Amino acid sequence: MRRKPVILLLSAAAVTALAVAIIPGAFDRALKERFVGPEHVFELPDRPAHLTEQLAITKCRETLARDGLDTNAWKLVRDGRTSAPDGTSDLYFARNTKDLNQGKFTVQDETGTRRFVHVELVGDQVKSCVVIPKST
Repeated sequence: MRRKPVILLLSAAAVTALAVAIIPGAFDRALKERFVGPEHVFELPDRPAHLTEQLAITKCRETLARDGLDTNAWKLVRDGRTSAPDGTSDLYFARNTKDLNQGKFTVQDETGTRRFVHVELVGDQVKSCVVIPKST
């Protein structure tokens, strides 16, 4: 008689543990599918010392084009809060304060709709993707 409640309790605990392990990952994947475009990887001929704003702008535009967005319609929004590792001020690129080789651009179309383009330098590759803000 005592075995049945114990088995039910253990089964309920196992199902709960499994749900706690699976649901956050599924939720994260669903959010990324809705708001984050595909990651684009650009191979560079040489490994640069750091990600320059100009290289990041070039890859930002290529990323927009690969995602089917008109690069003439989407304009960079001025930021100016950060600088490259060599001290050069960034006009549009907002660098990550913990890793200056990654950051984001804000782009806007004529209707005021905004997107973010995340760009990062990893060795001799530049990786980037378009992110749609939750409220556009």
